[in-house]
Amino acid sequence: MKGTCTLFILLHFLFPSRAQITGPFVINVTGHSAISGHYRFDWSVGELCLIDSWTNTQGTLENGFLHPGTERKADSIDFLAKGDIMILPNPVYTTADINFTLTTPGLVQMKIFDVLGRLIMKKEFSYHGAGHIEKVNMEQYRSGTYFLHLTLTPMDTGLPQRKGIYKITHLTK
Repeated sequence: MKGTCTLFILLHFLFPSRAQITGPFVINVTGHSAISGHYRFDWSVGELCLIDSWTNTQGTLENGFLHPGTERKADSIDFLAKGDIMILPNPVYTTADINFTLTTPGLVQMKIFDVLGRLIMKKEFSYHGAGHIEKVNMEQYRSGTYFLHLTLTPMDTGLPQRKGIYKITHLTK
């Protein structure tokens, strides 16, 4: 009996456990993530086909497929959330891929500023809400820090504009 208690105490300290954990989690039967180059792929098997959510003062419970951007706080719907936009690679030597994973279709306005606040590039394009990669050639600019300012004006006029500013570091070889 003494050996069992010793083993239990040893396991408790080697593998601590918690009774409750708060935070966004996805529970799947099986799934995996893979990285190829600078792209990340997430897949899962066994999730429900029904997508539903329940919200109360304690948080939100969702079921269904993987939901990108679940880090978004309820009071920050006018800002782009972590995971909505990915800049790869960063720092960049030649071409930066601006990877859009938003689910809201609309018009995207993309501006790049240098550290002195000078506009060095401006581009607009329609975004269909199904993922998009916009390539930006940085070779023509000097090494340094640049700021990418993105604005998404949704097609649904009832939704707010979403904005974000991202730092891009450009290096020359």
